[in-house]
Amino acid sequence: MLRNIYVSGAASTGKTTLIKALQKYFASNGDYPAPKIIAEVARRVMTAYPMESREQIRSNPEKSLQLQKRILEAQLEAEKRVLGLGDSPNGASKVENELRWFISDRSCLDPVMYTKIYVTNSHQGSIPIPNAVEEITASPTYLALEERLRKGILVLIEPNEVTLTDDGVRLMPNNLKEWKLFHEVSSGFLKDRGIKYLEIGKELCVVEERMMFVVKAWMEKCQAKDE
Repeated sequence: MLRNIYVSGAASTGKTTLIKALQKYFASNGDYPAPKIIAEVARRVMTAYPMESREQIRSNPEKSLQLQKRILEAQLEAEKRVLGLGDSPNGASKVENELRWFISDRSCLDPVMYTKIYVTNSHQGSIPIPNAVEEITASPTYLALEERLRKGILVLIEPNEVTLTDDGVRLMPNNLKEWKLFHEVSSGFLKDRGIKYLEIGKELCVVEERMMFVVKAWMEKCQAKDE
């Protein structure tokens, strides 16, 4: 069974670079069908969502929570689309489903982490929403995404200071401590929910080495049975 790959991590940790390397590898490897690529859904939603500025993710918990919910919904729609689950009234055939797989820039983990960091805690005098994580993780949208995530490979990239750049769209950390907080909170959340993940440590900096590290884990996962 071909397993989907999800690449998650704090902003500017090299996710897109790794995905491009994986895409090139599988495109030149005739042993496997080429994966579909789910480009960063959050960027498109943030561009379309009417927020006065990206800083409102910190300063306006209510708007921030709605944004994360929209990102989850967009992620689910993107996954269903690339898997062909809406191609016909009965969905894609079994053969089509087995041959279709994707590499996703981010996963359902990311909106939950932004919720946990910026919605459930007070920033710039904002009023937090303490139960926001419980609310979002109990939603049918999140649960459907997590179920698929558990069958694939989640790659979590540890922050490395040399990769930190601002693209003008995503919310950037105020400092290195806040940047690294995303990774720490993500690791804790995944362990609490019993979700296995593949960590790329900050010492693994060469793109080709990162790529082969993921490919090896992917091949092993494809040969394994669902737990």
